[in-house]
Amino acid sequence: MINLYKKIAELNTYIGKVTKNSENKFLHNKYADLNAILQVVDPALSEAGLLFVDRVENMNSIHELIDIESGEKITSIMTLYMVKADPQSYGSALSYNRRYARLSMLNLQAEDDDSSIASGQAFVKPKTIKKITELILESGLKSENVLGKYGVQNIKDLWETTANELIVNLEKVKAAK
Repeated sequence: MINLYKKIAELNTYIGKVTKNSENKFLHNKYADLNAILQVVDPALSEAGLLFVDRVENMNSIHELIDIESGEKITSIMTLYMVKADPQSYGSALSYNRRYARLSMLNLQAEDDDSSIASGQAFVKPKTIKKITELILESGLKSENVLGKYGVQNIKDLWETTANELIVNLEKVKAAK
C-alpha cells in the first residue's frame, strides 16, 4: 500500500478545495454536489495514475481507489439507504455515497465560498499547482517564503488568478538564473 498512500499524499498537494455549489432546500445548508467533486478530483486522479471505480452489489455501493501502476487499492463499502423503492431514491442514494466516498477516501475539503463565486474567482487548478511546485523547486526558492508573500501557506489556497501571477514571477526568477 506504500505506493498508493504516497500518491494520495501527493494528490492532496495538487487538489484544490471543492466549492459547495448546491443547497439542500430542506436543511438549508450548502454542499458540494457530485459534479463539483468530480470536476476537481478526476483530472488530479488521472495525473497521479489513480483510478476511482464505483459499483453496486447487493444494495451496497462499493468504491475503490486504485493505483493503476501497482494495483494497490483501498475499498469503501456503503449501504444504499433509500427513502422509497424507486429509481429516483436509488439514484440519490448512489450519488450521495459516491460523493462521500471521494471526500473521505481522498481527505478532501469542501468549502463555503459565496464570495469567490460572486467575484468570479476560482481556486487554483491541479495542473497550476503542479506547475508552481515545479517552478519553486527549479528556482531554488523556499516554498514558505514564496507562498508567504501571497498570504497563504499552501499552494492550493491560492486563487487561480493569483496563481497565474505567481507563475509569471517564478518564471522570471528561473530565467534570471
